[in-house]
Amino acid sequence: RHTRCLSDWVQTCALPIYYDLAARQREINGGDTAIVRVERLYPLPASELRAEIGRYPHAESVTWVQEEPANMGAWPTMALKLPLVLSREVGVISLPASSAPAAGSAAKHVSTHKEIVETAIPAS
Repeated sequence: RHTRCLSDWVQTCALPIYYDLAARQREINGGDTAIVRVERLYPLPASELRAEIGRYPHAESVTWVQEEPANMGAWPTMALKLPLVLSREVGVISLPASSAPAAGSAAKHVSTHKEIVETAIPAS
C-alpha cells in the first residue's frame, strides 16, 4: 500500500476499462502508475475522489482513461467536474472525438483498445 502512494501518475477510469488497466499493470509491474476506479459517475463522489487522489501527493498527472471517443462516454462530464473537485488539471486518454462510437471492425477495436491501455500504463 505504501508504494502506491509514491506513484508518478494517477489514472482514473470507470469500470469497463479498469480490469484491462489492472491486468496491464500486473503484466509489466507498472508500480509507478496508480489506478483509481470510479464506480459511481452520478452523483460524483467528490469527497471520496479527493481523498483517494490525495493519497498520491507527488503524482505528476491525473488522467481520465476511457475506451470511448473523447466526445462520448464519461469524459465530457468528467472534463467539467474533475478539475473542480480535485483542484488540478485532468487529462484524458481516449479515442479521438468521433461521430461514431465504434471503429467498424473488430480488429480495429482490438488495436485501438490495446493502444489506449498501453498509453495509460506504459512499459518502463
